Amino acid sequence: MLHKLYGFYFLSKDKEFSSKFQLEDSVEKLKQKVENEKRKNSSYPRFSSDISATKVMIESSNIPFWTNMKPQFTGKFVLKNDTNFLIGRFGVPISIRLIILILLCAGFYTSAIEIFRYFTIPSTKLPSEILFFLGANHFFMLWGYLVSENDVSDISDAIRSALQDNE
Repeated sequence: MLHKLYGFYFLSKDKEFSSKFQLEDSVEKLKQKVENEKRKNSSYPRFSSDISATKVMIESSNIPFWTNMKPQFTGKFVLKNDTNFLIGRFGVPISIRLIILILLCAGFYTSAIEIFRYFTIPSTKLPSEILFFLGANHFFMLWGYLVSENDVSDISDAIRSALQDNE
């Protein structure tokens, strides 16, 4: 589980999507697909986006969990061998990486200090505040991961279906 959390928060996944349309058509089809996609049984949009010929940013809107811990796709359209490609990467914002890094460091530091005190000073108990902090810290990271677990595949499917549409 730690490996998945580390990969989710700190590693970016490069992705490349080919398009069978010209640049303008690719941008329009992607905009239409992303903007018209709604959540199941809801009128809320499935994604929030900023799509142009030079920049593409798509992320899940995660209603009702307005959290910035969700992955986002950031990329641009590139022409290779007369074929348009949307090239980019999935990742979380740097601000979230910084918050998670601070929480992890604080958790490891307090754990090390309290365990050291527990083993070196007789009749010392682990304070419940530290255990609460560690539990809340891990819950916060795990909750953000679980809420956003399927977002990468959902965004990839939406992009792929828009750029390879057979209509």
